Amino acid sequence: MATAGTTTTTSKVAYLDGIRGAAAFGVYLHHFCLIFFTAFFTFDVKASLVGGLDNRYGHSVFSFLTNGHFFVCIFFVLSGYVLSRKYFHDNKLETLISAAQRRYIRLFVPVGIALILSYVLLKCGLYGNKKVADMTNSQWWFGGMWNGVTYPTRALFESFFFNTMLNGDGRLDTTLWTLSVELMGSYFVFAFLMFTHNTRNRGFSLAMVMLACYATSHFHTLDFLLGIALNYSEKSIDYKKMPFVRRIGVVVMLVVACVLGSMPTTFLFEGTLFERLTFIFGEHNRQFAHPIGGFLLVYAFTLSPGLQKIGSLGIFRFLGRISFSLYVLHPLVFGTATCWIFTHVRSGPAYLQAVTITFIGTTVVLIGISYLYTKYIDDFGIALASKYYNRFCKKAN
Repeated sequence: MATAGTTTTTSKVAYLDGIRGAAAFGVYLHHFCLIFFTAFFTFDVKASLVGGLDNRYGHSVFSFLTNGHFFVCIFFVLSGYVLSRKYFHDNKLETLISAAQRRYIRLFVPVGIALILSYVLLKCGLYGNKKVADMTNSQWWFGGMWNGVTYPTRALFESFFFNTMLNGDGRLDTTLWTLSVELMGSYFVFAFLMFTHNTRNRGFSLAMVMLACYATSHFHTLDFLLGIALNYSEKSIDYKKMPFVRRIGVVVMLVVACVLGSMPTTFLFEGTLFERLTFIFGEHNRQFAHPIGGFLLVYAFTLSPGLQKIGSLGIFRFLGRISFSLYVLHPLVFGTATCWIFTHVRSGPAYLQAVTITFIGTTVVLIGISYLYTKYIDDFGIALASKYYNRFCKKAN
């Protein structure tokens, strides 16, 4: 199925992978800044080690570049879009059943092994986060990782197989709070499409469910529904007949997405631009800024062949290829390689120089490990999920 622009299915997959890769790298940048430029998030000028520059950056519209929650919302919107895209193409229930049957195993294999790795590193005393946190004023976040984490045998088993996947237990890996959201959101997508299969006015049903999510502040569920909505838009609106509207729309969407994506997750923005934006969502619904921003950013890419070419560049496609591994592994790399590098270079150069060296070293290590993890663990999980479905679940001919 071609996109609303002029690209083919192949290039479309490529640029979607590119968005995913850039978002994963954005989460990595976010967490790196939480360690070394903590004032960009807490807005505590006294904690800044760079003269308050990180605090001012955090209050600027450019902070969307390292807004981790914004990038997580982009992940969820992409999931809703990609998981429903094939169904919109072939309109077969078997497509949904196959994806639903394979989903848990596909996610669990790389996550479970990452949990085992983290547990081994913890038990071997290889995490150096406390020492580095004291040096960077990130005691509140980095210093608290893995603190007091003890697992009796049964609890360890439950964490590996259930708690992380179903309850978002992130004690061994802080990023994995999102796994329960991703898993439940995926099944919500499958369930909605199954219940509305070949029914009339499915778009209206989707709009009603989205409105219910907004009214009840289920903003992450809305992410997945917005992904489904992108497929409805592609099927119902032919933007090729409105090139001017498409170009203007893409620019507006990108600008609004960046502004909404830069809204501080902590909502500590008194006296700033973001304070004026709260009236749009209301005091209790401003957390919808990031889901809507993520939706608009992905929507802009689906409409713009130029943006799709950028997203299809080799570097972004490579990041997309290793994105899941990069996402689940980077906290483990922070606790080990990053701490080792920083403690060895901090005594010599100035702070910014030491952080720059640490960032380069961390990035090289992380990308290398993520590539190997993708090749030998993540790909194995995908293959295992397919074998499980074909062997035990696929409908007999």
